[in-house]
Amino acid sequence: MEMNALAFNPRMHLFSSGTAYDLMARSGNQSAFDELEQLLQQLQWAIYHVQRTYKQLIGKNGKPYVNSDRKVVLVDEGDKAQMESNLETICQRRHALIEDLHGKRCYLHRRQEGVYPAFEEFYVVAPKLAKNKCRNLKAFEQNWRELTGPAKPVQLTLFVP
Repeated sequence: MEMNALAFNPRMHLFSSGTAYDLMARSGNQSAFDELEQLLQQLQWAIYHVQRTYKQLIGKNGKPYVNSDRKVVLVDEGDKAQMESNLETICQRRHALIEDLHGKRCYLHRRQEGVYPAFEEFYVVAPKLAKNKCRNLKAFEQNWRELTGPAKPVQLTLFVP
């Protein structure tokens, strides 16, 4: 469960002291690592497209808080090696670098911490445990367009001078 939570949002670990994986590593619990590896080998994997928006709002108490919303779309599914290979293709087409941060991923847009409103967009490989999800698709897409701007037409050059 935590693996997918971290895949969709690397800042969301289970414990204030770090991730469950970190806790296993610090404890030296090799049997837990072996069980995890066995479980991961049995799972189906997927590529997810994740878009997230952030707004800073003022609460009833007058203090600011951050409201975020996300859209998760399952793009492809298969075994882990196949999904990581397919992710490389997606990222190359979009000129995005692949990172290994709680799963292979590439950011199309990374938000700047502490700046609002903001948005981020990335593709990530994770166990196929999540389905397509967006709390209010119409509102999300409107907010996304407001933050990212309208799609701009591109003039292609057919002849090289």
